[in-house]
Amino acid sequence: MSTPNHSQPQLFRELEEVLAEYLQDVEAGISVDAEALAERYPAHRSELLEFIAIDQQFRERSQTNSEAYQRTFLTGVSQSAGSAPAITTSLQKVGEYELLEEIDRGGMGVVFKARHPTLRRTVAIKMLLAGAFASEEAERRFRREAAAAARLNHPGIVPVYDVGVVDHPGPLQGQTWFAMALVEGTDLARRIEFELFDSSTTAQLAIRIVDAIHFAHGKGVIHRDLKPANILLDENSNPHITDFGLSRSQDDNETQLTADGQIFGTPGYMSPEQASGRNASVGPETDIYSLGAVMYCMLTGRPPFRANSTVATLQQVVHDAPAPPRLLNRAVHPDLESIILKCLEKNPTDRYATADELKRDLEHFLKGESVSAASINLVGYLGRVLASSRNSEFLEGWSRALYVVSAVVLVFHVVLQFVPLTPTQATLINAGKYSLLLGVIWRARDGILTPQNPVERTIWSLWIGYILTYVAMEIMVRIGSGPELNLYAIMSLVSSVILLVLGGHLWGGCYLIGGLFAILAVLLTAIPQLSIVLFGGLWAIVFFLLARRYQKQSRASRQ
Repeated sequence: MSTPNHSQPQLFRELEEVLAEYLQDVEAGISVDAEALAERYPAHRSELLEFIAIDQQFRERSQTNSEAYQRTFLTGVSQSAGSAPAITTSLQKVGEYELLEEIDRGGMGVVFKARHPTLRRTVAIKMLLAGAFASEEAERRFRREAAAAARLNHPGIVPVYDVGVVDHPGPLQGQTWFAMALVEGTDLARRIEFELFDSSTTAQLAIRIVDAIHFAHGKGVIHRDLKPANILLDENSNPHITDFGLSRSQDDNETQLTADGQIFGTPGYMSPEQASGRNASVGPETDIYSLGAVMYCMLTGRPPFRANSTVATLQQVVHDAPAPPRLLNRAVHPDLESIILKCLEKNPTDRYATADELKRDLEHFLKGESVSAASINLVGYLGRVLASSRNSEFLEGWSRALYVVSAVVLVFHVVLQFVPLTPTQATLINAGKYSLLLGVIWRARDGILTPQNPVERTIWSLWIGYILTYVAMEIMVRIGSGPELNLYAIMSLVSSVILLVLGGHLWGGCYLIGGLFAILAVLLTAIPQLSIVLFGGLWAIVFFLLARRYQKQSRASRQ
């Protein structure tokens, strides 16, 4: 890969980083001074001010719409504690259905219990929460939910009976609604709040959920938002999947043309391809991932990934390995854990190919038979951690520079080890080594030495700390009158700490190499005569492995 021009990509990444910081603060309720933020990043002033202005207008409009909805759509609905909401005369009829009471409310929709007087059937009526103030996208999603559910006739999927638009005068006029089966009971999320499921019960319930999803996949429908809150449990604890508002149908041109980069779903239960905006990769395996996340929550009381912000959660979904359920609940059966972790694989091709395959493995588990999912023991989990990569997109252009750095480090340490040098000459050689390395980095970054993203800031901080420690140790060795210090043994310990930190930011293999540096520190106290070449050789291997890894990732990203 040729050395890239970093100026424009780095500016773009910096802008993305600043916008993510702004959104995270806003989500946390922190007031953001737009002018002050723009002054901190003058290169992005116009983009920042424009984005913040649009975002604030959207948030104000959303709040206004909600307040307007409260004044119109919910006029006369009593919210007094301890009593069921009362419906006013204007809300008593939708189509042929008489509204009885509000029974549920989510981020987009409100659900009423209703009755058809002629058929004498009690149903659930769903309407958009924002009513007449709903956006076009919300309307499309609402209609998509009704259309997707209406084509799925399965006992594990909440059926849709009727769809219509309110045509009588009043605040509801023009409002789209649909009638669906009323599931008397609760949802899986509320059940989990009160009790965790054991392995056997989890598998039994999951089989019924998976069977319904397999049926939907057979009809060309991908749910894309499976989570405990969207799985209703009736009075007999039978599961019923609902909320197909984010579903994707194979014959739906609109959903097939969803642009990459848009993120749909619920972060804690979202697949890595959804979390990274790779919508072209969304398929049945996406729902299989979410099914694994649902089972994970049933056993542990929490989703596989959960952080303080949406951005941080999405980062975990894309990059981190989930903690095995048995670390959180020792009662989880190892085979069920293996099934769940196979569902939660980062690469869709490593998951179950179909929901039916997942169902068969769950049935094998309940019968006490062997499952196809590989058993995940401590060694397997460590293997996943060591193989994991993070923040690769920031460093893909570094492969050529790292190859050069590897060669420079090896050559200079061989010279220092085997060429007779005075202490002054050795110091000059070291100074030349660091100057040359600085020149390589400067050249690879087109003359930019300051860090341009969070990963580079971490690396820069570690590098500066390493250099300062090395210089301090050189001075201590020169002026020390006590026991002789082994400079390279101590620097091996410092290197071990640095590699352990980089393991969480770059590549899990750095954890293993950090351990090797700790072992090397002990070894060098026994054979100090080879300290220089062993120390430099291990660092050369580190740079070479990182260069090779980023080179492969760069090639893969271009395919």
